[in-house]
Amino acid sequence: MEEQIMNESVKTKKALRGSLFALFLCIVLLIGTTFAWFTDSVSTGVNKIQAGNLKVGLEKKTADGWVDATQEDLQFVKAEGHEGEAILWEPGCTYELPQLRVVNKGNLALKYKVQISGIKGDAELNDVIDWTINDDPIDLTEQHLKANENGTGFTIKGHMQETAGNNYQDKSIDGVRITVVATQNTVESDSFNNEYDKNAAYPTAVSTVSELTSAVENGGYIVLKDDIELGNNRINVPSNKDVTIDLNGKTVNVTKTFANIESDGKLTISGGTVNASRAYVFNNNGGEVVVNGGNFTAQEAVCALFGGSKLTVNGGTFTSKDNSVIATNGSAKEGCEITVNGGVFNANIQTKGYIACGVYVANKDTVHINGGTFNINNGIGVMMRAGNTTIGKNVVIKLNNDGTVKSGKIGDANIDITTPGYLVVDTRSHYPGLDSSFNVTNNSKYSITEYK
Repeated sequence: MEEQIMNESVKTKKALRGSLFALFLCIVLLIGTTFAWFTDSVSTGVNKIQAGNLKVGLEKKTADGWVDATQEDLQFVKAEGHEGEAILWEPGCTYELPQLRVVNKGNLALKYKVQISGIKGDAELNDVIDWTINDDPIDLTEQHLKANENGTGFTIKGHMQETAGNNYQDKSIDGVRITVVATQNTVESDSFNNEYDKNAAYPTAVSTVSELTSAVENGGYIVLKDDIELGNNRINVPSNKDVTIDLNGKTVNVTKTFANIESDGKLTISGGTVNASRAYVFNNNGGEVVVNGGNFTAQEAVCALFGGSKLTVNGGTFTSKDNSVIATNGSAKEGCEITVNGGVFNANIQTKGYIACGVYVANKDTVHINGGTFNINNGIGVMMRAGNTTIGKNVVIKLNNDGTVKSGKIGDANIDITTPGYLVVDTRSHYPGLDSSFNVTNNSKYSITEYK
């Protein structure tokens, strides 16, 4: 950014760890519209609207019947009389899992696929293991279940190829998952037909860095099945790709920036934690980011927006260790658009000579802060240097200035915080976006401090 505020696995047999199997649960909400016709004295309404629910389960067969398998580490089966032996893989061996079945626990018809994912460790070992379902290759063939229907039992086997050489000795893989991905099927009808959900897409379940980065490049709906250490990698949302990531309660740790959003790319995210230890969480270069929830922590700005970018925050917790939580660097020619409807925003400062800030409106940006709670430690709430900003009545700003910092910069603007600065307007640098369109609409209870 142009300002300092935006710094950035014969003798030894292979051991194959008992695989962890997980289930993807997909909830689909169908919404309707209430109609009413009015006269001058009476009105008529429709029956109550009840949303359907899509819920898929995975069960295993035991001596006592079928039981839930989603929270278990499933064990490969040994031949009768050899149950106590270790499961060591060698060329030509075949191991199978307990019999499984998919069940529809919801009241909507669904379609599903079974896949193996999440390979970790010596991934090349998996290249010489052939996985089958009922002795047929796992080919992601689509299956269907009616509401509350139980699927037919199936058995997954792994066969180590006879041609596997000595270079596969002592290798191991773990993190293996049997994942059921499901989405709604074209069975139920609305007022017209049953085709309204024919394009319902399957989610992509990811557990590794490569799975995540590849899925993002392809676009679509992505669900995390494990915590992921991105290291120096990042995800890149290409131009004209629409990506939705359900963090699913998992954590992603990254050394630098978590997500780069290219021009006209879109990222929607929710439901977990992202920690960026050195830079931003979202580096938005002319794309769009929608955050519906989660916990996001960055060394610098959590949300960094450059010319033409869009950001919508509907919820979540955002913590900046040393910067503004949300910061723009829009040009005078192409500003950014920010809408904050809710969330908790924690701003802190570490760099000497600077102060913390909740939202930094740098240039010809359009900003609507309709809600949210801003906790500012040694700094100010919102800085506006150009553009068009509206502060709503539900915004809460809490300034926690402990007296150790008297003043400091946001960008190149030095601000005195001995007097509380909830909303600050600074036009002293005459940014290019500072023109006749510059406007602040303040519907909050906080007063504006001006620097001219």
